[in-house]
Amino acid sequence: MSHVATASIPPTCGEDDEIFHPDDYLLGIVRRAVTDEQDVVITLPAVGDLRVLPRRGEYFTSFAEDQMKQFCCRPANAYTVKKLGAREAEGFGKAAGLGRNLDELMWHTAICASRGRLMQGCRRDDVILLRHWPNLTRLTATPNAVRISALLTRYPTSATVAHRLLGIPAAELNAFYSAARCAGLAVAVNRKPELTQQDDLKPHRQRGLLALFLNRITGM
Repeated sequence: MSHVATASIPPTCGEDDEIFHPDDYLLGIVRRAVTDEQDVVITLPAVGDLRVLPRRGEYFTSFAEDQMKQFCCRPANAYTVKKLGAREAEGFGKAAGLGRNLDELMWHTAICASRGRLMQGCRRDDVILLRHWPNLTRLTATPNAVRISALLTRYPTSATVAHRLLGIPAAELNAFYSAARCAGLAVAVNRKPELTQQDDLKPHRQRGLLALFLNRITGM
């Protein structure tokens, strides 16, 4: 049965804490693995292992689904990372079967890193278009994710305007937008560079596509 966790989002963010840097969190570790197309196993003591296999576009966990938030919400220095050889990764993939999509992992890690802040590369004045609804039965959802999704899929809107229209805390909108950008669901239609339609994130086995996406949205 699917488990839906609700993210705990602080109601406000201080001026000095409006932006978070992915490299300070698990998000940065995963992003580097994907960009380098390097299969890795990431370990958090007392919780378990996360295997990230960019060549397959998948990830696997050794812990229960309801522990995903606990695993993801730690600073980068809390984890140990081991590179997997091609044969080791291939053997694990064959034995484990079908994994979960990496875009889901990017959502989880971004929500946890955000804590109500925008990800580096996102802006408060971005006019946000949500291309697809997030699968909220599989993801760590913010409390008003359904309302936000309904608005942004129909009417591209900045987080500032959405905050006023919906009466939802700005911190929650920041977290939702950061996660949606990382998962390949949202784009800012009022500025460049952005993804074109043909660059949109595809399922599972499109090698290197998520790496291309991450490079473009972060500008790094």
